[in-house]
Amino acid sequence: MNIPRTLATQLMQRALRHPDDALLALIDDHRPRYFHDGDEWQQAAAQALSAIRVYNQHPLALQAAEALQAHDGEQRIEIFQDTEGVFGLRAYRIHGKLATPVLLEFEESA
Repeated sequence: MNIPRTLATQLMQRALRHPDDALLALIDDHRPRYFHDGDEWQQAAAQALSAIRVYNQHPLALQAAEALQAHDGEQRIEIFQDTEGVFGLRAYRIHGKLATPVLLEFEESA
C-alpha cells in the first residue's frame, strides 16, 4: 500500500495531538476525511469501498473498526502505540475474515 509521506505524518500528528480521542478517517485519492462518530464512519466507508479505513487504538475506534463490515481487498491502516512506546502505522488488506499485514510504503511529494 502506498500513501504520501506527508499524509502519514499528518495522521500520526493528529493522533499525538488527541491521544484520548478515537481517530477515524477514510483516505480517498490521498485525501483524509475525519469522523467523530463510529456510525458515521461506518456509513461513509460502506459508500466508499475503495477508500482506506484509518483508525487508532482508542477503544471506541477499535469497536467501530471491528463492527465495520469488511469486503475482500479492503485496505486498513491502524495507528498504534505499543507498551514500549513505539508509535507508528500498520497496514492491512482484508481477505475473507482475515486481516493480512501488508507493506506500507511512503511516497515522496513532488
